[in-house]
Amino acid sequence: MAKVKPFKAVIPTIDKAHLVASRSYVTYTHEVLRDKLANNPFTFLHIIHPEGPQEDSIENRLDKYHLVRKKYEDFLAKGFFRSCASEGFYIYQQIKDGHLFTGVIAGTSIEDYQNNVIKKHEHTITAREHMFKEYLQTIRINAEPVLMSYPDQPEVEEIIASNTSVRPEFDFTSTDEIRHRFWLVDNQDDIKALIAAFEKVDSFYIADGHHRSASSSLLGFEEKSDSPRPTDYFMSYLLPESHLQIFDFNRLIKDLNGLTENEFLQEIKKSFYVEELDDTLCEPQKIHNMSMYLNGKWFSLTCKAEVVKTHDPVANLDAEILSKTVLAPILNITDLKTDQRVNFLGGLEGMEGLKKQVDSGKYQVAFGLYPVSINHLKEVADANLYMPPKSTWIEPKLRSGLIIYPL
Repeated sequence: MAKVKPFKAVIPTIDKAHLVASRSYVTYTHEVLRDKLANNPFTFLHIIHPEGPQEDSIENRLDKYHLVRKKYEDFLAKGFFRSCASEGFYIYQQIKDGHLFTGVIAGTSIEDYQNNVIKKHEHTITAREHMFKEYLQTIRINAEPVLMSYPDQPEVEEIIASNTSVRPEFDFTSTDEIRHRFWLVDNQDDIKALIAAFEKVDSFYIADGHHRSASSSLLGFEEKSDSPRPTDYFMSYLLPESHLQIFDFNRLIKDLNGLTENEFLQEIKKSFYVEELDDTLCEPQKIHNMSMYLNGKWFSLTCKAEVVKTHDPVANLDAEILSKTVLAPILNITDLKTDQRVNFLGGLEGMEGLKKQVDSGKYQVAFGLYPVSINHLKEVADANLYMPPKSTWIEPKLRSGLIIYPL
């Protein structure tokens, strides 16, 4: 039984919502970031990327966190944000390339996180958990929801349909041609109905935001008291799993570990049936079929039966099979998190993106993987196991600053 909580959100004023909401600052080039900071006084980037000390020590890091909080308070004082009149839930809809994502923004329970009602499929790094916990402890806001999925629930869909039939609070299209729509759900009957409907959900599955969830849990546990506190919950975007899009996350390799092209292919053939293709792009057709781009040529790689481990949901992932049969034993890449010879390309770039990177000379070989299914992701999470790094590219990507959960 999953718990959700309404909360009194802080949101941009209607006239500034399209100017405030931003992508994560790491997704902007330095040039675009400078331009946005110089020319848009309302962008949330001024808060999350304030000018100040570099993060080269704990002291400087904490100084920067205090500056983030001060910038947020400046935005409040200038009237760029407003506090909602009462506690509620919030419906956020994103329309991208014709795909409709519609879900509920709510407070989700750190107790559910700790008791594994909220399921994880990625490892988190302890040092980053504590760094983000310090960040939250200082700035006292959640400014970007954790993305979670849940099995489709008809009662939730009915409430969403009823509330989205009226004019939204916000409705704008960002410069990347994504449309954003936002509704307040403050009717008490609807609030009670949503709480009851989500109580029928056995588990939420984290799709994006494992470190944010872990750090919120750490903070909530540290500040736990006999009285309810805002930190008993953290902000999440709850999306029916039928709306979620999971794309492939592909691998780029800088060298062949001293092997010739022919030697490398002979090693590959020990674990895969290899078919050289013509000049057309090779896209994986099903699970356990991969593509490889090497020296201007595309190859289709199909796993041999002996490398497929159907009894183990992690070992059965194509990303894990590639690591165990090629990256580690042939190319001597044993740690995907730290090895500088490997890089990753999200599936939105497609096979054309892999070809472009290899043809540029930056990389010698690329591997395309078939996307992980939502059922496979849930199978891994339900078994309390973890996927290899960069196994999934999940949409939608959420904006910062469109809704804030005060801590």
